[in-house]
Amino acid sequence: AFIASFEQFLRVIKGLGTNTTNKYLSHLKKIVNLAIQYQWLLRNPFANFKTKNVEVEIERLTEKELNIVANLELPKQNHIRVRDIFLFCCFTGLSYTDIKSLNQDDISVGIDGNIWIRKRRQKTGGLSRVKLVKIALDILKKYKSDNQFVFPVSSNQNMNRILKKIGSIARLDKELKMHMARHTFATYAMTKNVSIETISQMLGHKSIKSTEIYAKVVDSKISDEMDSFSDSIPESISLSKVS
Repeated sequence: AFIASFEQFLRVIKGLGTNTTNKYLSHLKKIVNLAIQYQWLLRNPFANFKTKNVEVEIERLTEKELNIVANLELPKQNHIRVRDIFLFCCFTGLSYTDIKSLNQDDISVGIDGNIWIRKRRQKTGGLSRVKLVKIALDILKKYKSDNQFVFPVSSNQNMNRILKKIGSIARLDKELKMHMARHTFATYAMTKNVSIETISQMLGHKSIKSTEIYAKVVDSKISDEMDSFSDSIPESISLSKVS
């Protein structure tokens, strides 16, 4: 009864979605399991309580939309700064927390002579390793300074507020947010035939299962690969003409 009431509290009073509610219940379940292990509880109140996540559509930018944002003429300097930081995340897969804490020691020259980011993710502790592409290098050079932190990142709320304005100026049919950048990186890399194993390493995922969600949303990749498949089918394989 307590668990059911707690679920209702999260959903109704706090207004949380199904998946977020299930995440809180999962944390509670871990504590309950620990209590059972130490015999502080004699039975498991979660025994007959099941949760099921709902599939959500991942918000991301397409290549066309990335091009629009990158070439957008913006009226204010702080809008340009937020746009640049957002684009840097779109081409490195860094989350808001990781880009805010990105410091000079996280950037180094790799064995291939190119610039890399090697950074422990604050959320999971997983190591994110990303070789920087040209647009990311250009943004890095643009904001080069002697400061400890690489970019002047403001609060997440402020970044999202400005991104919303940028999206409006660009006349996009979706609302720009910082968390969209990481999703954009993963799905865009997948459309460019970067393997899911490599994407998982760059995102700092501890399990490839966390990366597999992006493979479900890239319809353009399915379309391109099916076009190639179609072109490879010999013309001799066809229906015989009906007389």
